[in-house]
Amino acid sequence: MVTPVSCPFGWLFPLSKHLPYRGRPEGLSFYYSLVYLSTKALNSVEAFDYALCDGELVRLGGQRPSFTDLKKGSENFHIVTLPMEESMAAFCAAAGKKAAARPALSTKARAGWI
Repeated sequence: MVTPVSCPFGWLFPLSKHLPYRGRPEGLSFYYSLVYLSTKALNSVEAFDYALCDGELVRLGGQRPSFTDLKKGSENFHIVTLPMEESMAAFCAAAGKKAAARPALSTKARAGWI
């Protein structure tokens, strides 16, 4: 049984990415699947599809996922932005290809952000 931990911002639960969950096809990245499902949930709420642009309310037509990723053995992350796909498997494949082609942000670029 998982015991929640109280904190000023809400409830925290210990979670391992290695825990299996129902419906996760083998071979799909847990992280890319999480990004896909989160974006799908976000796009299902009509209120999140609007933004103010030059003081006018406009409908965006869906959000595009943009997330950070870290290549194995690297200490520098990179940002991946791509359109949503129809299926989680297609999205994970596209995210993996795009992430592999992205260069990491350099340490020099990050030094000015801290």
